[in-house]
Amino acid sequence: MEMMENKIKLKNELLKECRKKQQSLIDDFQLRLHELKGLRNLDEEDINSGNRKTFDRSEYNSLFQALDFAEAEMGILSYLSSKSKKLDNKVELGSVVITDVATFFVSVSIEQFSSNGTNYLGISTHSPLFIAMRGLKAGDSFEYEGKKYYIKDVF
Repeated sequence: MEMMENKIKLKNELLKECRKKQQSLIDDFQLRLHELKGLRNLDEEDINSGNRKTFDRSEYNSLFQALDFAEAEMGILSYLSSKSKKLDNKVELGSVVITDVATFFVSVSIEQFSSNGTNYLGISTHSPLFIAMRGLKAGDSFEYEGKKYYIKDVF
């Protein structure tokens, strides 16, 4: 029972770290969009000032789409928070997957992060790596990009 509680606690800690990283990403996108809006206002108000910084609509649109995607991924993390007391016995959304190569948190695409001295890689359910391990259980193996992985634990 204590092992189960520790695994649930770990999943909650991982969610907290992922949400923090995702919020930082969202904040960065929002800041850059705000800066670009300021440039647009400069362009419109001060077009003859000789200001060399110009508003780049394509960059603005790309950032807006990236922000939209990041916010959608935050929604996935919020959903996972609602099911964080559930332990998985097969690889699916919300699983922690410990392999002989790396440890993964199936949630959203997040670069490597650490929690309690262990490195984790956040992967989305759209990633080819997840697709290679979807539905597998502890004791199973899979291959991804020519590398063999052995699943030690899933929860």
